[in-house]
Amino acid sequence: MKDEPSESKQLRVFAALPLPEQMRAVVHRGSDICRNNLQSVVRWVPPENLHLTLRFYGTITEAQLEVIHNTLSGRLAECTAPFLQLAGINAFPSLKRPSVFYVGVRIIQGDLQHLASICEKAALHAGLPEEKKQFKAHITIGRIKRNAVAPCAEEVLSEPGGEVLSGQEFRADNVVLFNSELSSRGPLYSALRNYRLKS
Repeated sequence: MKDEPSESKQLRVFAALPLPEQMRAVVHRGSDICRNNLQSVVRWVPPENLHLTLRFYGTITEAQLEVIHNTLSGRLAECTAPFLQLAGINAFPSLKRPSVFYVGVRIIQGDLQHLASICEKAALHAGLPEEKKQFKAHITIGRIKRNAVAPCAEEVLSEPGGEVLSGQEFRADNVVLFNSELSSRGPLYSALRNYRLKS
């Protein structure tokens, strides 16, 4: 007999487009110049964790996870896998005062906003509050460490090789629901559900 979803067990969940293995290696190598210059103040995302977040759901119950899954499984099956292009390294809120470093993403073909909208509808169906931030496609590569002084990163990216992460193309074939377990070594991701997109 299948167990009913638990209301008490808590999961920290987000929906994302995982990067193909080859593209994870490209992003990791391409961000070397940042890591070499800013290693002491930035916690860098390991290659296996690189992804493009569509919706962060936060801490939810297993019952809410099932509601989200049911929405995504019904709607994502009709969506086409987007064809994307890397668009260089940048930072939120700016390179002069960075908090988060990311690789930008351009859309060559497909509709990322539609995928994000489906993930948002799933959140609302599960009773989660509406996302107030506007969706911006990006791949987070590092975050300023707590209590560290954020340096201006403009000079780092103006060095030779600072803009290598521009122009590489890839197709994102699936959406994954990940569980993110916090640890002293950083978040540990495990796939909960996988939704294949149309070719």
